[in-house]
Amino acid sequence: LDHENSLWNKKNFQRSNTIVLCFARLDLPEFVFNFIKEYNSFNFIFRIHPGLNNSKFLMSQPYFSKAIILPNVIYDNISKLPLPFILNRIKFLIAWGSTTLIEAVNANVKPILIDDSDINYFKVNIEKKQIQLALSEKDLNTIFNE
Repeated sequence: LDHENSLWNKKNFQRSNTIVLCFARLDLPEFVFNFIKEYNSFNFIFRIHPGLNNSKFLMSQPYFSKAIILPNVIYDNISKLPLPFILNRIKFLIAWGSTTLIEAVNANVKPILIDDSDINYFKVNIEKKQIQLALSEKDLNTIFNE
């Protein structure tokens, strides 16, 4: 893949206003959808887990299908880009229980876990405040306003 022709070179992204949301579940939680609508000065890029990369199925999900038509959301196949390339260009990473959260910590990107089903896996990182836990829109607002 030619990184020079990637999404980052086609759009005017700045690290300070770009957030990648790594999909590992079926649909976007309602509180994250509401957050994306509220924070319209940020660019949200949806990075789909390869096991979920089924456009027809994703489009049938209520909040996902509403979110991708928002002007500040990009649904692009950035999964083909190397994760270090992506992490060097973003400030925040939002994910379910994905190991991309750990990689974000190592790249000095602020990782946000939005599901508590895998909380034990990330317990040490959460206790050290390396990973933030957000289970509501209020939690996300608090993290983004720190």
